Amino acid sequence: MTERFGQQGIIAFIAQYVYYTFEGGLFLAIIVFGQKFGELVFKNHKIPWGGILCGLTWGLGHIFTQDMLTGITAVTSAVFFGLAYLLLKKNIRFAYPIITLIFMV
Repeated sequence: MTERFGQQGIIAFIAQYVYYTFEGGLFLAIIVFGQKFGELVFKNHKIPWGGILCGLTWGLGHIFTQDMLTGITAVTSAVFFGLAYLLLKKNIRFAYPIITLIFMV
């Protein structure tokens, strides 16, 4: 990477992962509040409401700005992030690093 971009490549690489760290926090916030809302309205604690909401916002944005396959991948990933949040018993301290790492990979 340094042969092609020099020092700017290293800075861009670091900035990209800092951005992903904040984006993981945004995903988690949408999942947490969406899950709480879904449980209050629909009284069902086993459905990943937060993941569904995150998928609608994130996935539909990708469908409209990129292409259908990217949007479907985003929706599917978001639902899995919501499932991960539920499987981790809604523990934000565990869910945040795991969701962020899954997103980065």
